[in-house]
Amino acid sequence: TAEPAGNWRCYPALLSPGQALTLELPAHWVNQKIQCRVYDLNGQLVWWDELNPAADKMRLEDFTATLPGGAYRIVAQTAADIRSQSLVVIRF
Repeated sequence: TAEPAGNWRCYPALLSPGQALTLELPAHWVNQKIQCRVYDLNGQLVWWDELNPAADKMRLEDFTATLPGGAYRIVAQTAADIRSQSLVVIRF
């Protein structure tokens, strides 16, 4: 049985420079390889990493370091599941 999408969350959805992104993951994702990708509005891959979380909550500390201001879609995928959410990075 699949868990509802509510078991996945990333926040804040509005990020400023230097701000960490927190991921709350479904419990069955712990200790699994997760492909984490970020796409811009044109569908271009602008960031990716392979994660292997030891807990159901993790922080991506330097997440905004290389992203220009704009709207993005973050996609997290295991071998059997996929989740996504919209994000906005603000640059002043």
